[in-house]
Amino acid sequence: MVTIDPGDHAAAPATAPANPPCPTPPEPSLAPVDLLANYGDLIDLTQVQRVLVILLRHIGDVILTTPVFSVLQNRHPHLRIDALVNEGTEGMLADNPHINVVHVLRRQQLKQKGLWHRIHGEWRLLRQIRQARYNLAISLTGGERSTTLAFLARIPLFVSARGGNTLLGGWIHPVTHLVRHTGYRRHYVERHLDCLRHIGVHPTPEERRLQLYDGHAEQTRAEQLVQEMIRQGQEDGRFILYHPTSRWMFKAWPSACAAALVDRLATHPGLPVVLTASPDAREMAYIQGMQGRMQARVINLAGQLTLRELVAMIRRATLFVGVDSAPMHMAAAVGTPVVALFGPSSEWDWGPWCTHQQVVASTRHPCRPCNMDGCGGGKVSDCLTTLPVETVHQAILRLLEPLDPQGP
Repeated sequence: MVTIDPGDHAAAPATAPANPPCPTPPEPSLAPVDLLANYGDLIDLTQVQRVLVILLRHIGDVILTTPVFSVLQNRHPHLRIDALVNEGTEGMLADNPHINVVHVLRRQQLKQKGLWHRIHGEWRLLRQIRQARYNLAISLTGGERSTTLAFLARIPLFVSARGGNTLLGGWIHPVTHLVRHTGYRRHYVERHLDCLRHIGVHPTPEERRLQLYDGHAEQTRAEQLVQEMIRQGQEDGRFILYHPTSRWMFKAWPSACAAALVDRLATHPGLPVVLTASPDAREMAYIQGMQGRMQARVINLAGQLTLRELVAMIRRATLFVGVDSAPMHMAAAVGTPVVALFGPSSEWDWGPWCTHQQVVASTRHPCRPCNMDGCGGGKVSDCLTTLPVETVHQAILRLLEPLDPQGP
C-alpha cells in the first residue's frame, strides 16, 4: 500500500506518471483557435446568443461541470448560459454568476406520481426549453434523454459527448458536433471541457478551476457552528471535517477503520473532528457503527446539514478527509486540502481537482480501478477495505504539516 498524490510526481508509483490536478502545458506559439482555423467543427460563438448546458447525473458530476460555465461566460460575455440538471443537484449551481437559469428535471418526483404526471411534467419542461430558443446545446455526458430533448426543442447546434446520440435506431442524428474522449486516465473536468475544445474554445489552466458559491443563509449557519465550537473550548475554530460515506457505499471504508482513524486524530486536541454524512438511512447506520467503536469524542453533524450548508462547513475546515464522493469534490471546489481514499473508482478520472491533496489507494490490487460496485458486484471492495489505518493517518499528517506545525 502507498499513498498516491496525483499532484506530486515523486509520490506516485513508478508504473504510472502522476496526473497533476491543474495541468500547466507550455504556451503554444499560436493561439489554439488560430491553429485550428481551417477545421469544420468550430462554432462562431459570436453568432450564438443562448446556450443550454445539459448534465443529467449526480451531485459530484455537476460540480465538475462548473468550469464549462465560467469559461464560456469569460470568453463570450454576451452569451446567456442556462443549465439542465437532475433534481437534487441544482444546489451546486445556485448563485453561480455565470448561469442565468437552472432547469431541473424532476425525474424521481414525477415517477412517484405516475405515468400521466411524468409525461405532463416532462412536456412542461420541454416547452420551457423550446420557448427559450437556444441556439446551442452542449450535453456533457451524452445519452438518449438529452439527445431527444435537444431534437424536440429544435436546437440547431448540438454538441454531445459520445453515447446515445441517435434516435429511432439511428434514423435521426440530432448531434451536429460529436465529441470523442480517450476514455483512459482523463479527468472528468477535462472531458467536460473537451466539449468546448471541440468547437474552438480552449481554456487555460487557470480557467479550469471548480467553483461553488455559498448563500448568506449557509454562511450564517456555518459561522454559528464554528462559534459553538469556540464556546466549547476550541479557541481558533479550526477543525478536520471527516465525511466517510458516499451514496455508493461500496466506496466507503469499513466503519471500524474509520472509527480507529478518528481515535488517532483525537490525540491532537487543538484540531477536533467534525463528522458529517447525508440523512440517508444507510449512511446514518454507518455513522452509528462508527460511534459504537470510537473512544474519542467528535462533533457529530451527520444528517444535520443541507448540501449547501455542507459546502459552507467544508470551506471553513482546515482539512477534508473522505472517500470518492460529492463532498470530496466540494472540498476541491472551495480549495480545502483533501485526503481521499480510493478503491474501485479511478483517482485519475475522479480525483480531487486543483487543491492540495493526498490520495490513498492500493497498489496491491492490479485489478483496480475496475469501476465495479464491489468485487464481483458484491458491494465490498477489497482494494478499499484492506487499506491500513496507519497509511491514511500518515497521509493526513503529511498534508497537515505545513498547515499546523503541531500536527495531530
